[in-house]
Amino acid sequence: MNTSEPWWSSRCSGALLDSVSLLAEWERDLLEMSVPQTDSNSRSRALQSLSDQTKKLWNVFNTEREKLDRDYMSEESSFLAYLSAFFIPNIERSRHALSSPRAASVLENLLESETLRILDFGAGPLSCSFGFLIALGELATRKKINKIKNIHIIAAERSERAVRIGQKWLEKVLDSKFSIQIERRTSVPKDQLFDVVLAANVLNEIPDKHHFKTLQLLKSSLYAEDSGKKSILLILEPGQDVHSRKLVALRDEALSSLGETHFKIVAPCPHTLECPLSPKMNRSDWCWFRCKFMVPTFQADLDRKSQIDHRELAYSYLLISGSKREETQKPWAICVSDEMPVGDNEGQERRSVYFKSNQVGDKKISDAKIEDLARQGFKTKLCCSSGKLLGAIREKKSEQESYLRGLEVDKSNSFELFIAER
Repeated sequence: MNTSEPWWSSRCSGALLDSVSLLAEWERDLLEMSVPQTDSNSRSRALQSLSDQTKKLWNVFNTEREKLDRDYMSEESSFLAYLSAFFIPNIERSRHALSSPRAASVLENLLESETLRILDFGAGPLSCSFGFLIALGELATRKKINKIKNIHIIAAERSERAVRIGQKWLEKVLDSKFSIQIERRTSVPKDQLFDVVLAANVLNEIPDKHHFKTLQLLKSSLYAEDSGKKSILLILEPGQDVHSRKLVALRDEALSSLGETHFKIVAPCPHTLECPLSPKMNRSDWCWFRCKFMVPTFQADLDRKSQIDHRELAYSYLLISGSKREETQKPWAICVSDEMPVGDNEGQERRSVYFKSNQVGDKKISDAKIEDLARQGFKTKLCCSSGKLLGAIREKKSEQESYLRGLEVDKSNSFELFIAER
């Protein structure tokens, strides 16, 4: 759910927890852990210290991945850097991924249960659990439904300290009407089933050869189809090409090996065929999504010091349902690019020829109109329910809203020309 006010700006933004208090707890603890509060300059010195540590961890994550220690959370500087740069943005990424209409249609089932069982795999400081609870709370507020009384979280995480601080914050900010139980495990319990399984930024930290086995393990933690319960699995990864492509490859392998009957992809895919943006297609683009984020004040101060921009967050994801009993209505297509002008005037003639030779569909488009669209049209890419990747072109009116990446599209939309993407 995208609203004019961010989730962290109001105590009423969610029905489950107090997000204003969460920001306050996070900021206070970071300041206290980084620099002793002994003088009036402690905040400034803490910001500088945290930003220096963040730059180092950011560089390892993004340019020197081979240097990433599996136990980086055990090092004080890396632990503080992670809390500074990733905790709040990862809450927003997971919240945003769970806020689409199709995700809401699955999450709504969870509001009817008194007890909510959550497995947070690779939990860290419970960022994804926070994001899930905020998204669920927003949905509960809209739907005016919430029968939940008990929340039980199993955090499968190597770092005890990371879970401990996330647990501390969650227990402080969760509405007192809910009973909360949080357990840390070093591995996924094999004797328990869950309503919700979360795996955020985990696959990119384990070898590729273990990805499919990990998916099977997480899928086996969902309630079985014949249990009568609805359960979901969220896999969230960074939006960079290397991580997104690996997630797409895992999706295709799972569909091929397990078969569609074993699980149902709820989002973002409008089909269960091979992904037209898979690595084997050798395309320069990939499947990722973005969200605009109104950065809270302390995060913005940290970002200015470390020169990291969190005002726009990228991610790739899969939302999988453990039950196929009720088919979630899927859109005709999903936008997998932002809408952009087709190009400059110099390439108009070449584009016109390309559009004419690659147009698809029954709609009759005159050559003159195609030439006009090739000169001043606006194009977005659509991943369609047929499994095809199409270019959708229209004449954009000034008052019309752009087709943003991730937008669900039906056939009644105002595209004037469809072309087959190569």
